Amino acid sequence: MPHELPPDLGNALQFSTEDLDVEFKRSLPLRENIGKAKLAKEICALANHGGEWILLGREDDGSYPDAIPTEIITVDQDQVNQIAAAYLQPAPHCTVSKQ
Repeated sequence: MPHELPPDLGNALQFSTEDLDVEFKRSLPLRENIGKAKLAKEICALANHGGEWILLGREDDGSYPDAIPTEIITVDQDQVNQIAAAYLQPAPHCTVSKQ
């Protein structure tokens, strides 16, 4: 049975440019503090706007790279929420969906 996308994520995947609800990040070095801080900054900005999506593995112009950077393949919900909790107070809860 195929995994169904939340309707709003399906809409976000259709975006070809960033806006207040969608941020593209080709990759983030989440093993390094600078990558964790950048992710926390993006989470904070989106949370202050009311939430929505950070799409990892997309170029700033909305295109997809030839290969997904290996550093984001293993990103999971626990890791993202641990980063949010370490950098943000109160920490928003993040949901991770892989496509």
